[in-house]
Amino acid sequence: MKRQHEPPQTDDPLDISWGRLSESVKAHGALVPYLDATKPHAHNMLHHGWTVVRNALPPEEVTQLVSMFDEQLRDDGFACQFAKPETCQMAGHMPCHFWGIECCLYALSPAAMQARIDMRAALAEALFNVPAEQLASSFDGVMITHAKYTTKPQIDPAKPRLPIDPKTGAGPGHIDQHKRRDATAESFQAYLALTPACKTDMSTCLAAPANGHTVQSMMDALRAQFPDFYTSSKKFKGDLGPGAEGFQLPIEQRDWLFDNGICKLEKPDMRPGDIIVWSSAIPHCGGTYEGKGLRHPRLGVISGFCPKAIVPPAARDKMAAIVGGAHSTGQQILYPSRHGGDFPSSLRRFTPREKWPKPYRTMEDLRKQLKDQGLRYYRPAGPEMEDALWMQQMRDLLGIDL
Repeated sequence: MKRQHEPPQTDDPLDISWGRLSESVKAHGALVPYLDATKPHAHNMLHHGWTVVRNALPPEEVTQLVSMFDEQLRDDGFACQFAKPETCQMAGHMPCHFWGIECCLYALSPAAMQARIDMRAALAEALFNVPAEQLASSFDGVMITHAKYTTKPQIDPAKPRLPIDPKTGAGPGHIDQHKRRDATAESFQAYLALTPACKTDMSTCLAAPANGHTVQSMMDALRAQFPDFYTSSKKFKGDLGPGAEGFQLPIEQRDWLFDNGICKLEKPDMRPGDIIVWSSAIPHCGGTYEGKGLRHPRLGVISGFCPKAIVPPAARDKMAAIVGGAHSTGQQILYPSRHGGDFPSSLRRFTPREKWPKPYRTMEDLRKQLKDQGLRYYRPAGPEMEDALWMQQMRDLLGIDL
């Protein structure tokens, strides 16, 4: 079924001036040959590095996904039901999370698999020049956040900037790409909103190019201004390790970008069914504007997509091994890694195992069983077991056979 997407809205990146920019500052990277530049959203990604696909999923698909997530939350013993937002107002109603991202219980759930299949279909139509079934997926987290949750600091409406903690000088604003890679079309990630998000709600914030800059020229300028950080093997504030696919953006780099008018904060309002897509090279995080009043709880799915044809066999096998062990991944597909938050660290550090909520004990036991018996989460454990739809979808998204 062909989807009827709305054209880019006034708060989305329009191509008014970007078409006049030279080819030298257009995004480069492995995804470029697979983007259909005649499509407005692909054009936005090549030049601006982000776009919002409005009405990507129709209301009936959104309702189905919310119902699937609510069913698992109910089965796991959590009070939150997103169909009834008043039940999702407190931390005690929800599973544990990392910056609002749940990476342990729901990233590989049947609901998340169906969401990725739906997202893939919408983005194949909006961005790519290959059909949906030729796109592989990452297996990142699910946003399951109570209404009062926010990262800190909140955004000052008088001086909107990407949130970075002044006490630590780095994070939560971050980049999901190795700092030595300069391409801005090497990896795209997407967030499907299943609940509304306005300025004071927790939602995606981007340090997006401004004043004639493209995503590539913005990041090239940042790298040129801070060469040691991006080329040296020394450890800097914000580093997550020499091989990490990402880093927390130091506050001085954020301030240099904003002070010089090279970027501006973008935090588009999202409606259920909208998908925001951004380059993994763009500084971003979740955040809220300062303000009072009732906030919406947040439910949505994060995933990256890229053509299966360019995924090296070693990367595909590594991704399959991570997911096969019932672990979530980062958003990188060409350079896969296990998600750093795929088990709640606070739960493991501060709570005895016998007091963990049952779903976490069950998940730890499952991961141990899969490892000890050499099984894979995406395959039936024996001939008597059903090859469930979510398993088939998982293999399809990985690009592997039974």
